[in-house]
Amino acid sequence: MAIATLGAVDVPIYPALTPPQISCILNDSGAKVVVVSNARIMKQIDGSAPARRRVFHWAISVGKEYARQRHQNSVSPLTRIQVALADRLVFSKLKERTGGRIRFFVSGGAALSKDIGEFFEAVGIMIVEGYGLTETSPVLTRNRVDDYKFGTVGKPIPGAEIKLAEDGEILAKGSNIMAGYFHNPQATAEVIDSDGWFHTGDVGMFDPQGHLMITDRKKHLFVSSGGKNIAPQPIESLFLQSKFIDQFVLVGDGRMLLTALIVPEFETLREHAQTLGVEFSRDADLIRIEKIRRMYEKEIQQLQQDLPTFERVRRFELLPEQLTVENGEITPTLKVKRKVVERNSRISSRECTRIFPGPGQRTSKGFLRGQAPRPSLCAEQRFNLFWAKELTVPAPSGAAESCR
Repeated sequence: MAIATLGAVDVPIYPALTPPQISCILNDSGAKVVVVSNARIMKQIDGSAPARRRVFHWAISVGKEYARQRHQNSVSPLTRIQVALADRLVFSKLKERTGGRIRFFVSGGAALSKDIGEFFEAVGIMIVEGYGLTETSPVLTRNRVDDYKFGTVGKPIPGAEIKLAEDGEILAKGSNIMAGYFHNPQATAEVIDSDGWFHTGDVGMFDPQGHLMITDRKKHLFVSSGGKNIAPQPIESLFLQSKFIDQFVLVGDGRMLLTALIVPEFETLREHAQTLGVEFSRDADLIRIEKIRRMYEKEIQQLQQDLPTFERVRRFELLPEQLTVENGEITPTLKVKRKVVERNSRISSRECTRIFPGPGQRTSKGFLRGQAPRPSLCAEQRFNLFWAKELTVPAPSGAAESCR
């Protein structure tokens, strides 16, 4: 479902609606901003004929090459011809689904995946991302259609001053910052310091071109039992690229192992289960089937192969129902309440599926699963040593004592 937004009013735009119906809703509501997803598009392409899939993926590759050359202000004549053909065969049909007359989309609330931004850019549908809070009226930074970078929330708007605190928290000052919370001076003092800087609670960094990148909410950062700081939001966004995953929540604060609580994309999963010949009567039964769990294990392994060792998911559990506002698991703006989800799931570490090399399989450095750990190391050091890239490095002297 997409959401068209007018001020504080949200107008739902369901994927089943026709382009004329979408246009009618937008015209009647006066909405100017729409947020969309490419999941439905990719699902339809995956289920189409092989020839159609090849044409679609060719068109996307041409669109991405055109975007790359356009950023360099050097588009070749051949690329112009190819993108015109791709537009006629594929892109024009996708644009028509948005109503046919939208100049660009604006993304806000949750992070826009870089892959999704680049996908729609290739199609010729521009999505620009901004950032702000209710307390900042509500915009602090934004990407422009003539100055944007996917994976960032753009540059500060005129009149807004942005800086980073020593711990990376984003601080803001300007005429758009609230005077304070109504009749609550204590809460106001907690977010606006003596110098007038508003503390957003978000952690970020600037790239060399001055675009702001949001890492995560400051209160959401994990500190593993090994002392590693982990920002869960970028990792969660990575896994949400999977067509088999609807909702994904990381749990890992104070733990040695990162655990993922996953709500499957059940419509896609049911269709996939049928192709595998898996029999089931309800979703709760489907997610307990070993073949399905192994499929998710492979999906997770593939998606996280480029992550640092300490950011990789080592356990996961499939949840039978979506996270909802009614259960207090997400906010009305669709932000996940991590501790509530963890409490409501009532999943112990013993019940979770562990993602480790199978019996007899070798790690990247040739160590077999089940190889005896070095006796001088404590449990956590043995685990980190086993999964570290430099597995052949000798253990430091006195390692056992450093654990106490």
